[in-house]
Amino acid sequence: MLLTACYQKLSPWLYSPLDRRGRAYLESHLDLLDAESDEFLELFIAEYKEKPEEQRRLRLARHILRDASERGRTTEAVRDTYINVFGGLILDPPAWLQEIEQQWMPRLAEPWTERRAALGKLQLRGAIERAQLDLTISPTIGAELQFLLGNLFANDLLKRPADTFETIVDCYTAALQVYSIERYPLRRAKILLTLGDVYRRQATDQHADLLLQATYYYGQALGIYNTCEPV
Repeated sequence: MLLTACYQKLSPWLYSPLDRRGRAYLESHLDLLDAESDEFLELFIAEYKEKPEEQRRLRLARHILRDASERGRTTEAVRDTYINVFGGLILDPPAWLQEIEQQWMPRLAEPWTERRAALGKLQLRGAIERAQLDLTISPTIGAELQFLLGNLFANDLLKRPADTFETIVDCYTAALQVYSIERYPLRRAKILLTLGDVYRRQATDQHADLLLQATYYYGQALGIYNTCEPV
């Protein structure tokens, strides 16, 4: 296929946001998961040496296409690839969860006041409990909610270490039970790194065992990254 034709075929997805809409588009255009697309992106990436941010975005797009292709070039393969990179909420949550999401997702970059954090924890706990009762919801959505809840509690670790440490570990551990190394290695590695950070922050000179645990989780994450294509 000519480069121009390949670009025209890829561009609607390539320049769409890397979100649920992009995932849905790729699910309905599985023909993009071919060798020609990969070869085109190899050449296209080389043209952006002076624009590292754009090159990084193109490399991520190439990774998504390659990973979905290796997983079988199916709709499920595309979904698993997106989950692996972005987490379970890249799927289509039910309407009730989207309403909750719309309340706190746009404000994630804002400072977390105690009141806002407390409300977020309540919302996430309620969402996790409801998701666990709904068999139609993918377990990866629940896993990502657990990860987000753990992150909220991690913000309180220095202020209330005794009250929050076990809760944080429980949240991350619950997420790891879903994000297996075989199916979602990148997401698993991200949580392992975060878990290592939590143990490191909790440790002091009197808690060498916690530092060893942090090292263990860092090692697990590094082992996964060493076997995966850089993203």
